[in-house]
Amino acid sequence: MEVALAEGDHERASFLLSLISDTHGLLDSAIINVINTAAPHVVLHAGDVGDKNKKRRLSAVEIVGKLQESTLLKRVFAVAGNVDESSPELPSYQVVTVGKIRILILHICGYPPKIPHEVQQLMDSTLPQIVIFGHSHIPGVQWHNNILFVNPGSAGPRRFKLPRCMALLRLHFTGIVDLEFIPVGTSPQDTKNLPASTSWCLNSTS
Repeated sequence: MEVALAEGDHERASFLLSLISDTHGLLDSAIINVINTAAPHVVLHAGDVGDKNKKRRLSAVEIVGKLQESTLLKRVFAVAGNVDESSPELPSYQVVTVGKIRILILHICGYPPKIPHEVQQLMDSTLPQIVIFGHSHIPGVQWHNNILFVNPGSAGPRRFKLPRCMALLRLHFTGIVDLEFIPVGTSPQDTKNLPASTSWCLNSTS
């Protein structure tokens, strides 16, 4: 599935995306407060969206609906994770183009050189400049072969000693990208070892 945003929009200097993953049916006030404060244009969700048992937490549909209410454009682009039920609303991957920047969203990816063969084939066919993924619950970022790989971490229920966090990605139409990881929880471990805020130039060959 492929969607184009901000086509022909020359007045807006930048476009803000909220990156979130592995909510597993949890959408508490801490998550909503981060998104409301940031006021992103859209949210990108990298899978394991809901609780498919629907007994203790929210379903994927409920999560997406509530996230939409917190975005400027009322748009959420989400993909299915390995615990999500497949549906038309949750494809296995999505490509979102913002201006001329192509973003691939999927659940399981990893960092180079340990990218699964089928994921590499998908990247070869979709030609993204940014890849957003989840699954590991570990926030991280890597620049490789002119592609920015971002795992926003898990905003859902705490897992072991990993932080609850998400990320904000600001795309400047000059080609500069600003990335900031935001803690969601209130525990000290939610701010410990988060990747530092960074800026990248998508036109760079370094």
